[in-house]
Amino acid sequence: MVYLDKKIEIERGLQWKGRNKRIERLMSRSVSNKESGGPSDHSLGSKLKQPMHSGVIVEDRVEDQSMDLELYWAATKNNVDAFIDVLEQVSVKKEQSLLAIFYEVSPMGNTLLHIAASFGNEETLGLIAYHFPPLIKKRNSDGDTALHVAARAGQELAVSILVQLGKDFVDSPFLCSKMVGKLREMLIGTIICF
Repeated sequence: MVYLDKKIEIERGLQWKGRNKRIERLMSRSVSNKESGGPSDHSLGSKLKQPMHSGVIVEDRVEDQSMDLELYWAATKNNVDAFIDVLEQVSVKKEQSLLAIFYEVSPMGNTLLHIAASFGNEETLGLIAYHFPPLIKKRNSDGDTALHVAARAGQELAVSILVQLGKDFVDSPFLCSKMVGKLREMLIGTIICF
């Protein structure tokens, strides 16, 4: 039994390695387009704000752009590989960087991270939050982060993933003890409602 568990763990690790390579390839394509005078990314401002863990620069937003409907639907499904497929297609079709695509919002101001969190799509949520950690703090039109949305939807594993990644990538005020207590209350309230 231990052998089988170890084999499954190794296979999952290899799957994630391939997924991360696909995302990094998309990010490097976006950077090389900008350097070579390729299509400009009209949805981002010009003022630099903070570097991300992968070396990508987060920029101040001029205004949020509308989210691609195909990506919205892909984020609602629990299939991270299909999500990456759609992400690759949209990136090519729109000639936009991944950063610009991930900062697009739904009519309610939700990012793809909010959507994946609300549906409990842990793998998609983890992929987005790992590669674009500033999205963890991004708020929708109701002032909710993806963490709030996941807690309200009763998605315990999604909450755990966001809390862990938030600790790794985001400033401490994001996860103050008062906020964690409120999230627990939201989760308990959601579970009791069922």
